Amino acid sequence: MKTKTFILSIMVICLLGGMSLMAQDTVTVNVTIRGHLTFVLDGTDAGGSVVAGDYTTAETCDFGTSDAAGGAITGGDALVTGLTGIPADAAGLDLGAGGVYDPNCVGSFYSFFNTVGTPDRFNHDDTALGIYIRSSRISTYSLDVSAAVVGDATVTVGQLKWKDNATTGGSGYTDYTDFATSSTNITSGGAGALHLNLFHDYGLLVEFADATGSYTWTVTYTLTTT
Repeated sequence: MKTKTFILSIMVICLLGGMSLMAQDTVTVNVTIRGHLTFVLDGTDAGGSVVAGDYTTAETCDFGTSDAAGGAITGGDALVTGLTGIPADAAGLDLGAGGVYDPNCVGSFYSFFNTVGTPDRFNHDDTALGIYIRSSRISTYSLDVSAAVVGDATVTVGQLKWKDNATTGGSGYTDYTDFATSSTNITSGGAGALHLNLFHDYGLLVEFADATGSYTWTVTYTLTTT
């Protein structure tokens, strides 16, 4: 009797060991990806690294005190203090040796800066302004700029000028673009992930016809994406 029971138990174990079990289920994963936009500026103030957080959405460039004769700048940001101006005529040409004694001299042009530099997102000490833009995928984009000047009406918006740092400027301001009250396009394009790192040189024409005093330019950069 005991022997039969033992044999039966073995048979049951063998049958269970040969069974095949299969289970199936599914997992649904939902995710919503939101858009991302970084748009920051950095001027001539201390620090020039986007990594260090020097860039902001509202920057100040302090160009200190200058004069129509092109004397050295005093009291401005460390990056521009000590720079001298170039006597120029109404067409923006450097008057050379004649300087302020040339009857065609309208004033002096201060460059911040002129020559092509080697700026990057960590350091733009050889440019006046760094612009950093990073965005999720878009269809189109447009970067535009406009400006306004506060002070005596003898000074115009266009006396503040700019150029791309990648462009070598001549002596004077013939290679610079005047800022304007109307919106002017800097760059545009589409479609895809947006990544721009732009560097601009500024320049200021100080004229003998300008009334003395303090002046402030508000320069507005506008990024439009679709």
